[in-house]
Amino acid sequence: PNIGQQPSAQSIISDLQALKRAGFTGIVTYGASGSLGTLIPGLAKQEGFDGLIIGVWNPGSQSEIATAVGWSNLPNLVGYCVGNEGLLDSTYTMPILASAIQQVRGATGKPVTTTEVIDSYLNNPTLLNCGDWVYPNAHPYYHNIKDPTAASQWTVNSYNSLRAQTNQVLIFKEVGLPTAGDPACSPAGQQQYYTLLKNSAAKFNYFEAFDQPWKTWTSVEPYWGVLQSDRAAKPLGQYLSNTYLPNMSFYIYQDAGYFANHYIPSGFIGDTGDLTINTASTQAYSGSTSCQITYSPKGTQGWAGIYWQDPVNNWGTNGSLIATGYDLSLYNSLQLYARSDNPCTVTFEVGGINNAFGDSQTTPVSVTSQLNQSWQLISIPLSGANLSHIIGGFCLSIAKSNNPSGANFYLDEIKFVANQTGSTPPPSPPPAPPAPPPPPAALIPVPGKPGQLVKWAKPPKPARPIKIRPVKVRPIKQARPAKPISERHAYKTY
Repeated sequence: PNIGQQPSAQSIISDLQALKRAGFTGIVTYGASGSLGTLIPGLAKQEGFDGLIIGVWNPGSQSEIATAVGWSNLPNLVGYCVGNEGLLDSTYTMPILASAIQQVRGATGKPVTTTEVIDSYLNNPTLLNCGDWVYPNAHPYYHNIKDPTAASQWTVNSYNSLRAQTNQVLIFKEVGLPTAGDPACSPAGQQQYYTLLKNSAAKFNYFEAFDQPWKTWTSVEPYWGVLQSDRAAKPLGQYLSNTYLPNMSFYIYQDAGYFANHYIPSGFIGDTGDLTINTASTQAYSGSTSCQITYSPKGTQGWAGIYWQDPVNNWGTNGSLIATGYDLSLYNSLQLYARSDNPCTVTFEVGGINNAFGDSQTTPVSVTSQLNQSWQLISIPLSGANLSHIIGGFCLSIAKSNNPSGANFYLDEIKFVANQTGSTPPPSPPPAPPAPPPPPAALIPVPGKPGQLVKWAKPPKPARPIKIRPVKVRPIKQARPAKPISERHAYKTY
């Protein structure tokens, strides 16, 4: 791309197929000029990618906007991202950007956003609210954090800090560590970083698709790929491959405040005033806490329940939340431990939020259990369920007809698991404490998320010569070298 060449259709198809083998199911483009605009959206659909976010590199270009808008009827189109770090680079102004976002949104009816470095969003409500979701770049490496453990923790802390400033969907568009070009960086370190990060509640994209030898303006720029430039998988690419069955659990609840908990108990249903939940009860099966649920039947409907949702109170009616939830297709059961102070009957479910942007499993998969004072393992078999987009990860309901005096019960170790044999593990002994992070070279497959994203080439910045620039350290803005020409990137969203 630094000499004006763009990939052919066959080269793009080969790239897409390599990314599919690594488990990616979606595409994010950074521009709509050249093959970015004319080839990639259609080829991504042809090759079976389920999610597409189309980029507009130059918010001031009406021809580029028109090309991007022309794909608005693609069935796999999730939304648009207009611009990338152009405010930081002074490539365009906020009025130009805001006008382009409004134009694309009005012409397509799709969610639209932009991207800047994370530091630009902090305490900046104008930028936080200019799009339909928040999509910053957040690189620990450009904050001089290179150790995989420290880098993953920095990423989680940065996510939580920004999460506290907005109610919009927040996804990190760029994160990661390079694999060479710096003595502190390696393929093993890249894999370890993502292994740790994926067990957090942060939503993020993987950066980037392939190594890019032509990116020579800093020593590390050629080496961010999940795959090598010849499409061979690095350890991270093997780790992400969808040919493996995951052997790690996907937790809904392990302990109160545990960083790898997913979904929030927010969706009260039925007689909503009859049910209360304490997520920090000390009556634990494993670890230090459990979820305590108290049912006091008083309402007229004769039952009550609660959904664990992503994000809070997401009932699948808001199209701007389409990228939320989780793809749990690689799991075949949900397991939890439960007990009660006195005998009671409770129904447990997965899925069933049946609205336009709700669960792919529109009918809940459920089991009804009789609880007593002893902890027991409860398993919901999920083989055959459509778990490709689940916003209602877990639900419980309880009826007055079976529990006329009410109930007080406890839940712990709620998690999705993948048992290759389909068998259910015995209920005792209690599960061991969480294992330490796997070693850097461990190849542990991982679950996906809806709209798993792959970022492709950035078109060239107009009239900007190629320069080798050192990283600038700025006290407020996130330091990144200028990107004068196009790049390809890969993402898999969690």
